[in-house]
Amino acid sequence: MIKIPDNLSPYPITFTVFDTDNTTKKSGASCFIRNITKKTSSIIKATNASGVAIIDLANMEEPILGQNQYDDGDKILIIAFDGSISHEASAHTVNIKIGAKDQTLYLAEIQFRNLPADGSKLVSKITHILTANTTGTNYFCKIYKLETGERIAWIETLSKESESIPYPVGLYTGPFVVERENNGLIVTVTIR
Repeated sequence: MIKIPDNLSPYPITFTVFDTDNTTKKSGASCFIRNITKKTSSIIKATNASGVAIIDLANMEEPILGQNQYDDGDKILIIAFDGSISHEASAHTVNIKIGAKDQTLYLAEIQFRNLPADGSKLVSKITHILTANTTGTNYFCKIYKLETGERIAWIETLSKESESIPYPVGLYTGPFVVERENNGLIVTVTIR
């Protein structure tokens, strides 16, 4: 059992997850948080029948003996996935004055691979990124390394347009997550 330090307040992250149709709340989606500042991950928690799950940053694993589970300014990735067939992520900076975060995620049909539990390196080589914007506004998608949170791609797609971007093979190998600025942005990532 994780002991919460006396000086650490709860910091609940409330996930509301929608299925790939963008309207149905997704029961049983897997949710977790990656604190990229401290290089720790939360337990994986499933959404309930209403598509909601709550994970408290104060309950995350202790990064290094004596350190808090989170601190003001920590960078985190909020992630929901459905097996290996779809996922969505959102980047967030911890703000202790606010003390909580409500995050709505719309699953997209983008393959997901989590960090291996045994600490080994998983090889996923991104070879191509394709985006299509179905809305009347320009939007961005961002691709992050799951382990470090480093942004490896930031792609703007103009209204009613598409982008096809070859990704230098071997530039990044490992698990990644995609954050879409709007659920009307379709993103396909080809890996091998």
